[in-house]
Amino acid sequence: MAGSIFEFFGYRADDMSDVARHAADSETCPISGTTCQKTFNDGVVSGVCAVKPMTSGPVICCPIRLYAEDYRILSDIAGRVFGPELKLVAGRESVEYSTRHQEGCVAVFGKGWGGELRLPQKSIKGGYFVDWVLARLNSGGELQEFVAV
Repeated sequence: MAGSIFEFFGYRADDMSDVARHAADSETCPISGTTCQKTFNDGVVSGVCAVKPMTSGPVICCPIRLYAEDYRILSDIAGRVFGPELKLVAGRESVEYSTRHQEGCVAVFGKGWGGELRLPQKSIKGGYFVDWVLARLNSGGELQEFVAV
């Protein structure tokens, strides 16, 4: 896939303002306020938040972006997929929540919400993860449907 870096340390790649330069120089993530957690295999900080493929609009490539505004994008996705009335609950607490309150909820699996879920491997080498999984549970804590983000 050919493309280019669209956003670097929270700012457009072509932004040469003092604040954008400071973010890049200090390797600071604008969402977490800490050092960027995305690194290459050699440990060098990546800083890439979004890329721009040649054939589409910008694409977020950093899951930390999903933390902005108290995980608003996860709430927005859950609302569109499952309906706006369901509460987001950390994955490991979701079954207990839905059965105790006798109401459905959205179980959230991802960093800070219950860990990433490993996808089954095709071979012995390697492994794949999905940054976020949103799963709709019914009032009895049973899985109804899910979406990977």
